[in-house]
Amino acid sequence: MKNIKLLLIISTMSFSIFCVTSKESQNLKLADAIDKNSLPDVKTALKNGADINNLDLDLSPLMIAATTKEYIPLARYLLKNGAKINLQNKNGWTALINAAFNSADMAEFLLKHGANPNLTSQGTSPLMVATYSVDLVNSLLKHGANPNLTDNEGNTALIYAVEGTKEGSAQEKENRTRAAESLLNHGAKVNITNNNGDTALSLAKPNKVLFYKLQAAATKELTDKGKINKINVLNLLPRVQP
Repeated sequence: MKNIKLLLIISTMSFSIFCVTSKESQNLKLADAIDKNSLPDVKTALKNGADINNLDLDLSPLMIAATTKEYIPLARYLLKNGAKINLQNKNGWTALINAAFNSADMAEFLLKHGANPNLTSQGTSPLMVATYSVDLVNSLLKHGANPNLTDNEGNTALIYAVEGTKEGSAQEKENRTRAAESLLNHGAKVNITNNNGDTALSLAKPNKVLFYKLQAAATKELTDKGKINKINVLNLLPRVQP
C-alpha cells in the first residue's frame, strides 16, 4: 500500500512538472513566433497551451509585439484572443510604453483599443518618451494623457521635450520643439521643479524661441495663481550677459 501511495505521489509530481515545463515551452514558442512575425505559429502556440498574458520573459506577448507597425496584425489577434492591453510587469512596463519608445503607429493602434496613457513604469509615462513625435504626443493627449505627471526624478513630459531640443538633427530638434508647444497648449505646467531644481523654463534657455514661449506661459501660471509680483517677474526675465 505504501508503495502504491508513493507511486501515486511521484506520478502526480511528474505530471505537474511536465505541465509546467510544457506551458513554459509553449510560452517561449509564442514569444519566438511574435518575434518572427508569424501569425500561424502564434496560433499554434496558443492552441498548444501558451498563456497569452504570461510574463515569463518579463514582457507579455502583447508587449513583445508592441515594437513596430508591422506587428499590428499580431497585436490585433492577441487582443481579440484575450491579451490584457493594460497589463504591467513588475516594473510597471506596459505595451503602450513599449510602443511609445518604438513605434508611433503601434502606439496609436493601442490607444484606439483602450490602452491607458497614464500607467507609468518607475514614474515614466508614455507621453514622456513620445516627445520625438508631435503627432503621437497629440494622440496621447487626445486620449487623456496627463501632461503634468512626473517621473522618479521629478521630470515632466515638457522637461523631456525641452531637453530633447538640445541634441539630434535639426528635424529632431524641431519635432521636440513642436511637441513642447503642443504640451503647453494642453495645460503642461512650466514651473514644475524637478529633483535637480530645474524647470522646463530654466532648461530651455539655449532655445530662445521656445524659451520666450515658455516664459509667457510661466508668467500666466503665476498670474492665474495670484502669485505674480516684481520678484517673480525679474526671475522670469532672461539674464543679459555684460
